[in-house]
Amino acid sequence: YAGSLAMMVNYPDLYKEEYVQVARWIYHRSARLVAASLAGLIRVLHTHDSSVRKIRLVAEGSLFWSKRKEGKSYKDLVMDELQVLLDEFGLNDIRVSVDEIDNANLIGTAIAALS
Repeated sequence: YAGSLAMMVNYPDLYKEEYVQVARWIYHRSARLVAASLAGLIRVLHTHDSSVRKIRLVAEGSLFWSKRKEGKSYKDLVMDELQVLLDEFGLNDIRVSVDEIDNANLIGTAIAALS
């Protein structure tokens, strides 16, 4: 479904206008929800260890890494909203980076199982 969403956003001429409008809304809303989830996680991490200043996240998925012909990419939307939320929480000194690796979910599950 994520691939279809990205296609509608990038190639709006191929779809009905109302579908494209909904796709754009979902695309942006989803990015804000992901940013809110990450901000909550970062806030909890900071509460447990206030010395944390750098956080590196790993993400996979066609939507997160999708590019846009016009406008900001999904990742950029997430990161911009995340920065706004961190600023609101007074955590603007925390630097967050996101990297892409193959099988990120599988690796994360394995690490959690071994912990």
